[in-house]
Amino acid sequence: MAEQHYTVWLTATGQPVRAGFLDTDLLELVTGESLLAGEALDLASGWVDPGTGLPTSRPSDAEPIEAVRARGVAQVNVLAGVARSRWLTDIPGQAEMYADQEREAADWMGAGEPVDLTGYPMLAAMTGIVAPTTLEVAQVWRTTAGNYRYFRTQIEVARQTAIIDIAAATTAAAVQAVVDAVAALVEA
Repeated sequence: MAEQHYTVWLTATGQPVRAGFLDTDLLELVTGESLLAGEALDLASGWVDPGTGLPTSRPSDAEPIEAVRARGVAQVNVLAGVARSRWLTDIPGQAEMYADQEREAADWMGAGEPVDLTGYPMLAAMTGIVAPTTLEVAQVWRTTAGNYRYFRTQIEVARQTAIIDIAAATTAAAVQAVVDAVAALVEA
């Protein structure tokens, strides 16, 4: 498997928000194109400029509207991923860890906050690290989980709304306007 490092940048701040390795063999299989050193993924058509994170080509009315819509949806999905990695996490397995922490905190609180933490290994391990008391650790985890739920919901509402708006678009400019609006939300 060949891999190429990539970075996605926020254009408003110049801050890198996501980096990783792209399986170039898989990309070639899916897109029919090879990723060469120095090239980067464009969010709209399969390739992006690593310096700006902006599409290297915008859709045009010369393209069939179905193709333009598909490119727009693909870019919106990538932008939602960038937003998730910016506001939530892109560390493999971390989302599951957060869910486990929330569940363990809720279970512990629901059991009457027992002093014996035998059935609550994460709380036992993190008390004194995350916060001084088990109750404070549980509260931090539950509050954080609520905040993550809020951000996940906002990102998904924006993504789904954009997909609906793209489906209704009749011109390339209308599709691009929807994508630009989502990109502005990600960069805000």
